[in-house]
Amino acid sequence: MHPFTRNLVLAVLSDLTLVQSSDCAPPSVDPDYGTYLGLYNQEYAQDFFLGVPYAQPPVGSLRFAAPQPLRESFDEPRNATEYGWMCIGYGSDTANLGLKLGDDLPVGSHLNGGSRDPRYNLSYIVQQSVEEKKPIVAVSINYRLSFWGFLFSKEMEAVGAGNIAFRDQRMALQWLHNNITGFSGSPDKLTIWGESAGARSLGMQLIAYDGMHDGLFRSAILGSRSPLAKFTNADGWQPYFDALVEKTGCANAIDRLDCLKHLPWKTLSAIFNGTNPLNVTAPTLSAVIDGDFMTAQASVLLKQGNFAKVALLTGNNFDEGTAYAKQGISTD
Repeated sequence: MHPFTRNLVLAVLSDLTLVQSSDCAPPSVDPDYGTYLGLYNQEYAQDFFLGVPYAQPPVGSLRFAAPQPLRESFDEPRNATEYGWMCIGYGSDTANLGLKLGDDLPVGSHLNGGSRDPRYNLSYIVQQSVEEKKPIVAVSINYRLSFWGFLFSKEMEAVGAGNIAFRDQRMALQWLHNNITGFSGSPDKLTIWGESAGARSLGMQLIAYDGMHDGLFRSAILGSRSPLAKFTNADGWQPYFDALVEKTGCANAIDRLDCLKHLPWKTLSAIFNGTNPLNVTAPTLSAVIDGDFMTAQASVLLKQGNFAKVALLTGNNFDEGTAYAKQGISTD
């Protein structure tokens, strides 16, 4: 399996008045650059479009680099019938798109929380929208996680490669803005939506670029997290980066970052997933102040009014955090 892909997973809601896709040709959608063929899911009465890429694969020179937009078009239809690779350091998130072709539907772009609980899957949410006869387009994003998406250093800052996990998310939102009409969604009705770590990530989108969001979303739903977090910077990450290049034999390379980019991914994965193999404590995997995507601490940006002026629904979910509490406690 290829360990590095960035994609969306899309599912199309079948209106009960329509002939079900399972009884005819595969469902298809036509973004401006080509045609995707999906598959019909009988359990949820939805047409799925799985593993649709939104950026170039972050391999080779694009590893530990800001995401780059797709530069391709194709004439022959492509299958979108399998989930993207569950890969080292990446989310296995699904992106479900519920729609009736031809509608101008509201869009929910969802990021899951950190526990990988199956209840994060959007199929149930889309199904609820069907039952209430208020269909939405629901999309979930696969982006770089762990150190693949959060590593930082002075070398990376110099080439604009800070906050690359959050830049992946922003690239996905840009792709949706440009292409969601091909899936019967409205680019003017997009809500970013997340829970726990997903809410924190989308909180970063609210304060990124001093609040400039280019109309990529009109509202946000943040469950059990907010943008407030303590950010570090290149100086805070440098000891970890220096230890990493020393461990991997890149310390004496002319371009240490380029050396890391071309190492076997399994070499880096073993380090990232090890128990303190570098004998250096890594900073918290969060946003960093890089002078571009993030210009100051979240508290400062919020106080200055440098945040996206969009409708916001936020709060803590019921029983949030009880999974970490001691079990068997009684109030008797």
